[in-house]
Amino acid sequence: MKVNKMFFIIVYASVVLALALSGISCSVKNPIEEEDIYALWKEQPNEKIVFMSKADSPEGELYLLDKNGQITRLTNNNRHENNPAISFDGKKVAFNGGQKDSLLTWEIYILDFHTGKEIRLTNNNVLDAHPDWSPDDSKIVFGSFRDTQGNLSGTADIYVMNNDGSALTQLTNSSWEDNDPEWSPDGTRIVFKSTRNTQQSAREEIYVMNSDGSNPQRLTTTSGW
Repeated sequence: MKVNKMFFIIVYASVVLALALSGISCSVKNPIEEEDIYALWKEQPNEKIVFMSKADSPEGELYLLDKNGQITRLTNNNRHENNPAISFDGKKVAFNGGQKDSLLTWEIYILDFHTGKEIRLTNNNVLDAHPDWSPDDSKIVFGSFRDTQGNLSGTADIYVMNNDGSALTQLTNSSWEDNDPEWSPDGTRIVFKSTRNTQQSAREEIYVMNSDGSNPQRLTTTSGW
């Protein structure tokens, strides 16, 4: 049954008028605007987010999201990519990539957003992962399952290298695991997780050290994970 829209307008106006005459406050609001899901992010200085998704690939590819909600696929291959970190100048992303089910093939890469050029920084038979940039973008810190001779180790230590892969330097040397490093904004410190005190696999605590690996300090003491 087709009903004239004017009928509803008249009825609505009559109800509002009746409520007003009865002394009942009534305000007509504008239609609810769609919530901006990027509102909090737009208050932050970073312009891009890079993330891994298996939406279009079972291995996992990297995608870029900007503040307009535009998503761009960055990698397109049969390799697994993960743990992306955007450079401070916003021009490049560092990540680890390799065969999904073969962790010893995971290496550190850099991808230039504008040229699409990819550079491989490590090349060995150990697991290298979780890269992060120094604030001046000159160095990359990462976790590596290698010993002091470069051979496979059962636990990870923290390493740093130049952004071209040169000048590899070991920062920690623990019989337990040190991993997932991130640089402080002022470049003077590196935070990481470690099992060096709990001495239980996957029972990490949070530590911080100087950017040269000296003076490691434990920040958390928990009874659980």
